[in-house]
Amino acid sequence: MDIMMPIMTGDRAAAEMLQRQPDLPILFMSGLMERHTLETAMKSVGRASSVLIRKPFTAQELLAALARVLPRAG
Repeated sequence: MDIMMPIMTGDRAAAEMLQRQPDLPILFMSGLMERHTLETAMKSVGRASSVLIRKPFTAQELLAALARVLPRAG
């Protein structure tokens, strides 16, 4: 899910989804370069098991990120 989305930010949407399904794997993506904004968004989810991939990314980078997050789903 993208960190910056209209109406609701990705971190807020993820936090709401995690309330319903706590073991849901989360893969964030963002084209933002401001490290502080990204760190704040990731921390707001309150979950160390989420993964962030920077846009633009290649198919191989996406697959690697998915491999990192999916085993954590249990």
